[in-house]
Amino acid sequence: MNKPIKNAVRFAAVLLIAALAVSLFAACGANKEKKPEELILGKWETVVDFSTRIKTQYASDLSDMNVDLSGLDLTEIKAPVTFEFNKDGTYTSKADEKTLGEALDSFVQNNRDMLIDLIRTTYAKNYNMDVADVTDEMCFSALIIPFDSWDSMLNGLRSFIAESYYADELTGSGSYELKDGKLTMDKFMNGIELGCEVGDETLTISLPDGAEGLEPGADSLFPIVLNKAK
Repeated sequence: MNKPIKNAVRFAAVLLIAALAVSLFAACGANKEKKPEELILGKWETVVDFSTRIKTQYASDLSDMNVDLSGLDLTEIKAPVTFEFNKDGTYTSKADEKTLGEALDSFVQNNRDMLIDLIRTTYAKNYNMDVADVTDEMCFSALIIPFDSWDSMLNGLRSFIAESYYADELTGSGSYELKDGKLTMDKFMNGIELGCEVGDETLTISLPDGAEGLEPGADSLFPIVLNKAK
């Protein structure tokens, strides 16, 4: 093989090696794991069960009235919740208030007999009476707003359960910071430093042990496990 041909072959080999090196470098770069700060960006969604949160709140509110809520079928009070994290360090979160309200409507209807018995029993305890001696009219007049039927009274009780109050706990917007597996969101859960595990498709937000300044039962909303929105 003459010298010009040898040089051409050698030059082609060098180009081939260089091309392979570039492609390998690019592949390595493409497979490099993303940092949590990058993975968290975008929209996440899940469904949160508010049942224990609401039941615990009412047990606390009614603790001085000898009200026993243990028999209430307070389950399946759920609502969609979304979080979105942006590159500029801001976030938005939202609990679907409408869906939560519909779930509460169903709860009142499904527990009609239990609620009536609960109201009657509570009245008897508070006035040291036998349950059998408590009339409907006594129960209707027990609250500040008088009622004339069980339907109107149960509807009134339902109106006292403000779904917006509970939805607002997981609804907010502001700045956020994710550092060393800890997530802090302005205007969310009093700015508590939350635990955060994030992958390509799943985000888990957890409440630290001993978190203070929360409403009764708020800890039952955690951990919140979200999926990346499609």
